[in-house]
Amino acid sequence: MVPVSVNLDSKERIVRSRAPLVTMATIVQVYVLHVTLASAVKLQGYVYVRNVCFQCQKGRFGMNCTQTCSCSAQSTGCDPETGECNCLPGYTGEQCEHSCPRGTWGQGCNNVCKDVCSTMGTETCSPINGACRCKPGYTGMNCSSACPTGSWGRNCVNTCTCNGRGKCDLVTGSCDCDPGYNGSSCQTVCSSTQSWGKRCSHLCNCNGAPCNPVDGRCECPAGKKGHHCEQECSAYYFGINCVQPCRCQNGAICDKTTGACTCQPGWAGTFCENKCDDGYFGAGCDQQCPVCYHGGSCDPATGQCQCAAGYTGINCQQMCPVGYYGVGCGSKCPSVCPHNCQPDVGVCKCTPGSCLNGGVCNSQGVCQCAAGYEGDRCSQTTGQSARLVNQAPQSGGNNSVSLSNGSVAGLAVGIVVAIALMAILIVLGMRRYYTGRFLRSATAVRYDHRDSVNEPDDDDDGMRGFSNPQYEESRENRVAAELSSPTHENETDS
Repeated sequence: MVPVSVNLDSKERIVRSRAPLVTMATIVQVYVLHVTLASAVKLQGYVYVRNVCFQCQKGRFGMNCTQTCSCSAQSTGCDPETGECNCLPGYTGEQCEHSCPRGTWGQGCNNVCKDVCSTMGTETCSPINGACRCKPGYTGMNCSSACPTGSWGRNCVNTCTCNGRGKCDLVTGSCDCDPGYNGSSCQTVCSSTQSWGKRCSHLCNCNGAPCNPVDGRCECPAGKKGHHCEQECSAYYFGINCVQPCRCQNGAICDKTTGACTCQPGWAGTFCENKCDDGYFGAGCDQQCPVCYHGGSCDPATGQCQCAAGYTGINCQQMCPVGYYGVGCGSKCPSVCPHNCQPDVGVCKCTPGSCLNGGVCNSQGVCQCAAGYEGDRCSQTTGQSARLVNQAPQSGGNNSVSLSNGSVAGLAVGIVVAIALMAILIVLGMRRYYTGRFLRSATAVRYDHRDSVNEPDDDDDGMRGFSNPQYEESRENRVAAELSSPTHENETDS
C-alpha cells in the first residue's frame, strides 16, 4: 500500500508524499486516518513513521506490523491485519503446510479430480492444476487408455520382455507365458518328454515319447502308435503312426521304424525277393557254399549239402550204408534183397546172369541192357506202350506203378489212331445213308415220267390240277411197292 503523509497542523490540507495525485476516496481515507491518529487510535496492518502510515511488509501483520507471519513457503504470505496465511493453489492448512486432500485440487482445494480424470485408470491428480496422474498400465490425458501391447508401467514407458510368447502385466511387467513356455521372459520351452501346458504344469503321458508342449498330444516316434504311444506297428506296417505298408517278401522281417527288410536265410534283395544264387547261402546270400559231390546241392538257407539219392555225408561223398537207399539214405532195401539194393532207387541189384535179353550186370549191380531193351532186368522192349515199373517200397511201405516216357508216347499214338478210325467209319456210314436216299428219289421220278407218257387219256378222271392228299399218299405207296418187287429190281439191274 502506498505510504501517505498527513500535516497535523492543517486538518483541511492533505499532502501526498512520493505519490501521484490522489482520488477523492484516498483523500477521505487519509482524512479518516488523520482523525483516527489524532484521537490516538492505532490501525491493524499499518505502521506510522514520521507522520506517514505504511502498510505492513510481507511477513508482518498486526498493530504497527509488530507480529510475524508463520506461513510456509507454499503461501503468498499472510493477511497484514489478521495474519491468516494465503495458500498457493494445491495447499491448505493454517500455515499452508499440507497439500490438498487426495482427489481435490486448485485454490482452496475446492476442485475434484474425478470431474476430469478416468476413475479406472487414474491414481490421483495434481493438487495444483488438476493434471491426471495415471495408474501404472494406463495412459492418456484422462488416464482412460491401457498401455499399448509390448509396454507397461507408469506412463507405459517400460518395454515387455516376453519374447512374443506371452503377455506382460501392464502394472508390474511380469510375463504371463503362453501354454508350452515358462521362465521370467517365457524363454524356456516345456520339456518335450516331461511337461506341457500353462506354466509347464502338466506331465506328459507318452511312454517316454515326446508330447506337444502346448496341448500335450503324444508325438509318437516311428514304429509306435496310440494315444499314449503304447502300441507297436503290426508286422505289415512301419513308420510314423504305422501307416506305411511293408514290402518285404518270403517271410522277411520288416523294421517297424524304417521299413528295411531283414531277409530269411536263402533270400536276398531290397525286399528279399531273390533266391540265393547257386553257390551261396544264408541271410543276404553273402556266404559261400561248400562243395557238394555226386549231384548234391547247397541248401540256400543253411549252407548244408543236400545229397542226391544214394549219397550221404557232409559233402555227399559217401554212398548209403548197406541195406539203405534213397534221399538221406532213410529207406530200407526191399525184403527180397535187404542187403543188395541200388542206393539211389532201392531196386534190387542184379547178379551175373540175371539180366535178360542179352543184358549184362555191371559192377554197380545195374543191368546194362542190349540195344532195343530196357528196364531193371532188360525185360521190356524200347518204346513199348506201357510197362509196370516195380518201385522199391518207400519208407511208408507203399508200392507205385508208373509209365516210362516211351510208354506214354505209345499210348498217346494209339488213342489218336483209334479216334481217326472212328471218324472214318462215321463218314462212310453217312455216305452210304445219303447215297441210298438219292437212288430211291431218282427212280421214283423216272417212274412218274413213264406213267405220264404211256397212260391213255381214259385215265384222266377229270381231277387234273386237283390235289387230294389221300390219293397222293396211296399212289406213293403203290410206287414204293412196285420198286421193291423182284421184277423191278431185275429191270433195274438190266
